[in-house]
Amino acid sequence: MAHLRLSAVAAAAALWVTFAAPARAETGVTNQYLEHYLSGDIAGLAPYMGDSMHFHDSAAWFDGKDAVLEGLTRTFADIPEISFEESTRIHSGHDTLIEGTLTFDYAGRTVGVPGHVFHFETPFAVSVREVDQKVVSHIDFIDVPTFSAQLEAQLKTEK
Repeated sequence: MAHLRLSAVAAAAALWVTFAAPARAETGVTNQYLEHYLSGDIAGLAPYMGDSMHFHDSAAWFDGKDAVLEGLTRTFADIPEISFEESTRIHSGHDTLIEGTLTFDYAGRTVGVPGHVFHFETPFAVSVREVDQKVVSHIDFIDVPTFSAQLEAQLKTEK
């Protein structure tokens, strides 16, 4: 019985620490950063980025503000159209997670079909960490099976 009480006290303390931790003041930095990113405005990200930030997704990893801007500029050069329909946004301390549906066109030259533009609509999530009013971490999660199936189906129609 004593063990059960101790476990309950430990669980309550853990919950108190989790939920009583000071919430970050809403600065708008994360929201502005995500607005620029999800509209494909990569140059507009720069003022919101920390110098040592990092970005990664299933295909790339960039460290440092300049490398992130360069990598995303290269990537988005092949994405002539992009939109995002948000379904969920969660704030927890310094972190924000959004999820929804990403719709975008992608230049075929990147997959060996020059002159063709592929269209995708896939579940997508972004995790952003903001510290001292700068984004220091950005992680993208695309639903790879959905993306791959859509790419494969479109490649079949091109052959």
